[in-house]
Amino acid sequence: MTPLTENGLTLWFLDPDDAAISKYARSQPNDVRWIRAGVLSGFISLPKVAAKIASTTFLDAEEEATVRTHVAADLAWFNTVKSGRAAAG
Repeated sequence: MTPLTENGLTLWFLDPDDAAISKYARSQPNDVRWIRAGVLSGFISLPKVAAKIASTTFLDAEEEATVRTHVAADLAWFNTVKSGRAAAG
């Protein structure tokens, strides 16, 4: 959770990288779109997501494997996107 304090009031927000892990576990098409849009906008950091997996408690080994598989696929996808942008620019 990420706190934001202003005028004596503290608001707590779910960290977007933590939310991405939950969305990877669910792996519905709308979740994948949300994650990839977050990655493209800089709102989600795939290296941070990958690092946080080590300290995440999963429902079971299958869920953890699903998340790891999707994160690895998106790291490869994003590297392709970055390569394409570099070649175009």
